Amino acid sequence: MAQSRAAIQWNFQIQKIDNDEVNLLITAILPEATHIYSIQTEEGGPLPTTFTYQPGKSYKLIGSTKEVTAPEKMFDSTFLMNIAWFERKVTFSQRIKMSAPIVLVEGKIDYMICSNGSCYPPTEKKFKELVSR
Repeated sequence: MAQSRAAIQWNFQIQKIDNDEVNLLITAILPEATHIYSIQTEEGGPLPTTFTYQPGKSYKLIGSTKEVTAPEKMFDSTFLMNIAWFERKVTFSQRIKMSAPIVLVEGKIDYMICSNGSCYPPTEKKFKELVSR
């Protein structure tokens, strides 16, 4: 694969819901002709994209991280199952309830980037985002 997995650009934005809740929007911009897998990947399939957050004293997560972008779905002859993935750009959302006006949300994203049947080893992207309401 010609592109490097380092070429994924991760962007973070805040979407205010009300006085003490926000959505943390996490967007991945992928290199051309590559993809990452959905959060909802069946057992026996490829590595799903996962989000892990460090506990914070001034915030709590509401539910789990969701996919805002609809995944592409196709039968994969390698895994012999239907697989969901994202190409070009994908946005995820995590709802957060805040007990302070500004909080530091820390976590990591685990994912695997693939292209034309070949994949890089799983990658971990750590992040720290100041979130304000």
